[in-house]
Amino acid sequence: MLASAVGAGLLAGLALGGDVRRLATIELRWWRLFLLAIALRVLAVLPLGDDVQRVIYVVSLWSLFACIALNVRLPGARLAGLGVGLNAAAVSLAGGAMPVSPDAVVAAGVRPPVDPLHSLTPNASLLGDIIPIPILGVYSVGDVLLAVGVFVLIVTTMRGGQ
Repeated sequence: MLASAVGAGLLAGLALGGDVRRLATIELRWWRLFLLAIALRVLAVLPLGDDVQRVIYVVSLWSLFACIALNVRLPGARLAGLGVGLNAAAVSLAGGAMPVSPDAVVAAGVRPPVDPLHSLTPNASLLGDIIPIPILGVYSVGDVLLAVGVFVLIVTTMRGGQ
């Protein structure tokens, strides 16, 4: 979903007369924390053992939330931060794995997740992956808010507002 938001943001920004070069003007405070969060997220998918992967995943989400909170002045940051915060809370409360609704998986027509960072559960909370998007997957409210926040950041910046 995030990749789609980036693509849609770029297309919308261009359609509205924006300049993609303006994206280089984004001043991300604590950018090293952002890189750490991304590196941890990548590390979380390596076969290090379920418990280790889950701890790394939780730390990556809260690190990303902290980075966004430190950059709240950026357009879309409040929405993105709320989204990441909801995802971090959902994963933290579920022991390090995002709860996934089996009904949503069926409705989306996708395969159920098999990695330790997702947990198929019939009583997935409202913060879990419960929103089916056919063929694409199952997403959480946090995923949607993060995607909208990134879309707003890209379009607003491309149009010269920051």
